[in-house]
Parts: sequence; structure tokens; C-alpha cells
Amino acid sequence: MIIRYILVFILFWNFLDAFELEDIKNLNIYNIKGNFTQEKILKGYNQTLTTKGIFELKNNELYWTTQVPFLSPLKITQEGVWQYKNNQWEKINQKYDKELFLSLVYLDFEKLKKQFEIKLEGNFQQWNIELLPKDLWLKKIFSSIQIQGGDFITRMTLYEKNGDTTINTFFVP
Repeated sequence: MIIRYILVFILFWNFLDAFELEDIKNLNIYNIKGNFTQEKILKGYNQTLTTKGIFELKNNELYWTTQVPFLSPLKITQEGVWQYKNNQWEKINQKYDKELFLSLVYLDFEKLKKQFEIKLEGNFQQWNIELLPKDLWLKKIFSSIQIQGGDFITRMTLYEKNGDTTINTFFVP
């Protein structure tokens, strides 16, 4: 009899402490800056390619400045990808889904739900989101995308269909 009460209490407690996608909307993902490390693991290549730099999210734009192994300032907006050259931002012809990219960075679940099955695990302090592509085009590119965090996104891992993996780790002071 006591075991039954304990089980009911555990189930009830888990229900009270439920963690949902809505809870992540309160994260500090706007007007945030810090450092990043990006590791690219290529299938069939024994060495990991690593870049490091700084990032800043502000005004619905991502500023991504690679500092190591070379300097490359980029800005990603709804209008496209921009590179800082000759003391000005120049639009570059980069083929990528900018809306998808910004949806990932800003955790826009309304847009992500259209293209991914979303699985959430964890709690307020440490959570993990797994995105599984539903869209046929995305299924050709990604096996899955993992996003981990706490108060902010700390890691985003892209598992590609071709066997390559990209790991972005974020450090916010």
C-alpha cells in the first residue's frame, strides 16, 4: 500500500515539475554575446577542423566573427548573409536557408515545428532538444540536430546525412 502512495507521489511530482518548450521561450537568447568554438568532423578525415571566435545576437541578427584560424566577420539577417569587407557590410551569395538558421538560433518553435519533430528532455537547469527532420529536403541534409542548454544555448550539434558533424559550443560570460 505504501508503495502505491509513493508511486502516485512520484507521478504527481513529475507532472508538477513538467518542462515544456514554452519554458525555453524565457531563455536569454536576445541581446547576448560571447565566444564560440566550432568543430567540423568530416567523414573519412582524421582531423577535426576547429574555428573560434565571438558571436552576438541582437536586433534579430547574428553577428559571427571567426578569429581563429583567420578573421572573418559575418552577419546573418532575414535578408541574407553579409561579410564585413572594405569597412562595410557586403552581401555575399551564400546558399542556405536563412529563415531556418535564424529559427534554430532564436529557438523559434513555431517555425521549427513545421520542418522538424521536436523532442525535449531535461529541466530548467539542463535541457536537450532533438530535432528530427520531417521535411523531405531537410531529411536529405540532416539526420538530426541537437540543441543543449540551461539559461542559454550552450551547444548545437548538426548531424548530417553524409556522415559529417558540426559542433558549435557557446560560452557566455
